[in-house]
Amino acid sequence: MRNFTVISVCLLLVFFIAPIVYADLGNKPSMQFNFVYKTSQPVTIIDGIQLECEDINCLQANPLEDYGPQGFSCRDQNCRSLAYGYDTKYHKLIINFSDKQRESNIFTKKGYDATYNVTVLDNELIVTETTPPKSFGEYMSSFLPALIIVIILEFIVTFIFLLIKKKISKILLLHVIIANIVSLPIVWFIIPLLKIGTLVFSVGIIFAILFEAYFLYYVNKKKISLSTLFVLSLIMNILSLWIGGIFYISLFLFG
Repeated sequence: MRNFTVISVCLLLVFFIAPIVYADLGNKPSMQFNFVYKTSQPVTIIDGIQLECEDINCLQANPLEDYGPQGFSCRDQNCRSLAYGYDTKYHKLIINFSDKQRESNIFTKKGYDATYNVTVLDNELIVTETTPPKSFGEYMSSFLPALIIVIILEFIVTFIFLLIKKKISKILLLHVIIANIVSLPIVWFIIPLLKIGTLVFSVGIIFAILFEAYFLYYVNKKKISLSTLFVLSLIMNILSLWIGGIFYISLFLFG
């Protein structure tokens, strides 16, 4: 009963605090907008918003919410959005230029990391998707660095844990590596398929904490209690959240 209470309280804290921590190391869909100018006078981008439209005519629309690394921003002659999951099928841009505000046509998204050409005319924007097919190697080039970072971080946390708990076998280090090799692909590739928008963040981190805690308990249950391993898993994954947040926010702002 005590273990259940501790786990329940910690999960509630993760659910409510995780958005404040900003990000995890999970993959996130994006849109990259490259502007092509065909205006009678030179203009520059000031700022803008991306609308998420509930219907094909965009009569019910809301700006893409800024939520940790999720959001829309413009820099130089390009704009970019990143999301835990785009909740609507239709999208629209409203961009403020140095001369006036222009609105785009309503467009959809086919590619996971979608790219678009945005033709800037005197009074409107024309958005056309140009996403090339993404190879398996390109997916792995993003996933493998994240996996290595997570393993290193959680390995260090576990090593410190072992120094404190001197009687626990060092085989736990290997078990932590195995747990991450199993859990991270699920967080990256499986959970986003649920199409639950920003909730994918909380669901992903809760899954990682529970899976790693119970896996480590299953292979070490004669040596370590479930509550101890749950706390270890919580610490490891919160650390990944912080480091992942720094990485993704830097990528979004400066990448």
